[in-house]
Amino acid sequence: MTLDKAEAIVLASCALIVFIWIGYLCHFGIDITDEGFHLVSIANPLSYSGTVSQSGLLYYPIYQFLSGDLVLFRLFNLGLIVCLSYALFYRCFSSAYKTKFPIGIILISACLSVSALLFLSIWQPTPSYNTLNEIFLLLLAHTFLSFDRDTGKSILPWLFVGTLGALIFVVKATTALAAGLIFLLYITVSRKLHWSGLILAGASALSVVFIVAIVMDGSVSGYIERIQSGLAAGKILLGDSWGSLSMIWRGKLNIDQYLLVSIVALALYILITAQLYSSASRRVACLGGLLLLVFVLFVFGVAGDIFVNPIDRVRTTSRIFLALSIVFAGVALYCINFFKSPNWNDYGGSVWLIVSMCLLPYAFALGSYSNYFYVALKAGVFFIVAIILLICKVEFSKAHYRQVIVLSLSMVLVLVLLIDKSIDAPHRQPEGRLAFNSALSGLEIHGGRLLLPSLTLSYLSSISSLAKSNGFQKGDAMLDLSGASPGTIMAIGAKNLASAWMIGGYVGSESRAIASLRSIEVDAVENAWVLTEPNGKRSISGAVLDSVGLNLEKDYVLVGEVMIPQGLGGRPKGASQFLYRPR
Repeated sequence: MTLDKAEAIVLASCALIVFIWIGYLCHFGIDITDEGFHLVSIANPLSYSGTVSQSGLLYYPIYQFLSGDLVLFRLFNLGLIVCLSYALFYRCFSSAYKTKFPIGIILISACLSVSALLFLSIWQPTPSYNTLNEIFLLLLAHTFLSFDRDTGKSILPWLFVGTLGALIFVVKATTALAAGLIFLLYITVSRKLHWSGLILAGASALSVVFIVAIVMDGSVSGYIERIQSGLAAGKILLGDSWGSLSMIWRGKLNIDQYLLVSIVALALYILITAQLYSSASRRVACLGGLLLLVFVLFVFGVAGDIFVNPIDRVRTTSRIFLALSIVFAGVALYCINFFKSPNWNDYGGSVWLIVSMCLLPYAFALGSYSNYFYVALKAGVFFIVAIILLICKVEFSKAHYRQVIVLSLSMVLVLVLLIDKSIDAPHRQPEGRLAFNSALSGLEIHGGRLLLPSLTLSYLSSISSLAKSNGFQKGDAMLDLSGASPGTIMAIGAKNLASAWMIGGYVGSESRAIASLRSIEVDAVENAWVLTEPNGKRSISGAVLDSVGLNLEKDYVLVGEVMIPQGLGGRPKGASQFLYRPR
């Protein structure tokens, strides 16, 4: 067997195994807070006013086509992201490698495409406005490549970029603003700006927004009012921090000494392996191949619970920074290769394409209520694309090709480490992978063979049985004053009253709850069921009902109590939830 065939087998095997593994993991678990909120927004996109993001409307047809099967929905969404990422990397490579390594670039692109799934470093595989945001930005990146290889005079790219801009706007307006500025900067400095094309893009964007406005609210004025209500609700919820520059740096990066050493050590390991493997000396190349094989066996041993995961000591929200090792190793390889044979003439306007790719993750992060650098890494695929574009600008050789093989396999292996840890301690769920042994049934979240920890399923089944034994009917409205159970309401078949998530735990949570209750008919509140969690970390006081002339004790009947387990929904300890029915 030749070395080229061996490389192809290793690349294909790693990509295929990881894709199958991630697909299998889509059967595992659900977070009743964030993922529950996204499912409610998708299942009932027209039911709530004051929504800033309309991602639910765009996902709704797919969700209905898949009959609400959560596992299939997850598989479809992640598959779409990987396909778009694969196509993007393949287009980046095609000019440099296509003629010499047609099979190689297909397999390398497949391995690198998993970088679009870095957001799974926190186990939340359910489609959301963030995943839809990434899908549209990946399509926008394809448009950047089209403009890079074209004069910019063709009509279709302008129509496409205008449509994408509008879709990004209805998903996350702040990202649309940033992406629009990046695009304008790129076409201006690369001298591809054509006013007729820009006007055409603007017209197509306005047309799409108009259609969304009509579908959502029946009029443009109604849609504007929806956005204004959503912004006002956000200001009430977050208080003085809403819209301030402090949001950019909110929260610490939490990169401790152990994580920093791990990033540097892994980057050096990848760099040394790539340099050795690309050597013209067969013995040295074999040593590089051995180092790579050790890395492969170790990571798959971690996934198979043979070895301890080396990032066990790293905080949940900091693990994603391990992906920086790929970025650092890639930049170092580029610098080494460039200084060996510097050639500035090959860059031209493409340097602005590379800069634009580096900026897209920050467009993704803009408007988030977390540290922007951390959120940007969830869309770290664009950093990897920028590195590949850099590497492809250096004069091509067999050595460079082998270096890219090492980088692509390293990307797969790092993602395996991240996901393996995330599924062992899934976000806001009480137990890890080994406890996911109870098939979801008898509830209104349809998951095919969605598996939950026994603690989660026991809780959901108990509250569902309690409600149904006291006269609850599917579709009845329920007010969630626990502040952290939107997925629970959906699971038992109720309709979340007033808001997809009556979120608690923020400085303005109760004020926002009052505003939401006042925005609907009093009769709707009076006839709704109520779920409370008096001692919960995110609990909203029953006193908010006073704002609409109702009283929890006088106007509702307590029907029972259910224990919600520690860890579920991020609860630091178990708590009692109380269910009330209307009188």
